[in-house]
Amino acid sequence: MTNYGRDGIWDAATWAEIDQAVADQVKRLSIARRVFETVDLSAASGGAPSWISTAQIAGAPLNIPQGAADPFVEISIPFELTPAQVAAEATHHTARGLACAAVRTLVQQEEQLIFGANPAPAPSAGGRPGGLAAGPPPLAVENIPAAAGVIAAQDLLNSVMAAVATLARRGWPDPYALILDPGLFQVAVTEQLDPGRPETPADRFARRIHDYAVSGALPPNQGVLVSLAGDPLTIYLAHDVAAAFTGQPIGAVNPVYGFRVFERFQYVITDLTGAVALQA
Repeated sequence: MTNYGRDGIWDAATWAEIDQAVADQVKRLSIARRVFETVDLSAASGGAPSWISTAQIAGAPLNIPQGAADPFVEISIPFELTPAQVAAEATHHTARGLACAAVRTLVQQEEQLIFGANPAPAPSAGGRPGGLAAGPPPLAVENIPAAAGVIAAQDLLNSVMAAVATLARRGWPDPYALILDPGLFQVAVTEQLDPGRPETPADRFARRIHDYAVSGALPPNQGVLVSLAGDPLTIYLAHDVAAAFTGQPIGAVNPVYGFRVFERFQYVITDLTGAVALQA
C-alpha cells in the first residue's frame, strides 16, 4: 500500500489526524461532490486505472460507444514546513492547517475543470477544455435577460423555473440542484421579487429545488440546474485527496520540509439531458 513517503516523518497517529482533517475539509468545501455521484476506483493496494471512458449515452437503443477515453487529471498543491514546525506538529498542528488550506485551492481547481470556468487552471497531467456549463447539445441553455447588464430578480426566477420545466419535459423529475456563480447567487438571495413583499428568488427556489449553492468555479453570470434523480455527470477518483511528504532538504541554508496535497480524478458527462445551463 502506498504510504506517500510517510515513513520518513511523524508517527501513524499524527498522519491519521492530518488525513481526517483533509477528508473533512473536502467534504465541507466540494460542491461538485455534494451534487454529483463520486466513485472511488482506487484499490486497497494503491493501484488505480490510468484512464476512464468519457463516452456519453446515445442512440436508440441506448448505448455507450467504446473508444472515447481521457487520462486522469492530477492536481497537486505543495506546502512547506520548517524543521521547528515539523518537530512541533503534535502540539501546533501547522501541517494540518496548511494541508487544509491546500485542500481549498485543490477543490477550487477541481471545480473549475468540472464546471467549465474560463480560463481553467492547467492541471499536472490530462484534462480537457469544456466542463458542464459549456457542454455541447443535448445540454439545454436557458438565457436570463439582462437589460443594460442588470439581472432582475423576476427574470432570474423565471429562467430557473423554465429550466425546471425543461428537465420535467425530458423525464427528469425532482429533486433538483441549482449551482450559481456569485453574481447570480447574490441576485437570488438579496433582490426582492416585489417591493411590497420581502421575498427573493431563493425563497421561491426552496419550494421546488432541493439544494442550491454558490460556486466561484462557474463563469460569470452562469449557473447550472441538475436533476438529482439521475447521474448527468460522475466524478471518478483514481486517487482521492491525500497529503504526502515529498522530501527533506539536504545541505540547505534555510532548510524546509516539502509536502503536498494531491488527487487524481476525472469527470465524465454521461447524459446531458439531465442538466440545463443558465446564462445571462
